[in-house]
Amino acid sequence: MKLGRTFVLRLEDGELVKQTVEAFAKEHGIECAYFQMEGAVKAGS
Repeated sequence: MKLGRTFVLRLEDGELVKQTVEAFAKEHGIECAYFQMEGAVKAGS
C-alpha cells in the first residue's frame, strides 16, 4: 500500500467538523479519505 497525500487541518473554536472537512475535501478534489481526530469536540460540532 502506498501512502498518498497527507493533510493536517486545525479547526478553530466554533467551526463545525463535518462541514469543514467536506469543504476542504471538495476544494482539494478528495473523493475518498481516512481521517483521525485528536482533541475535544463540543456538542453540536
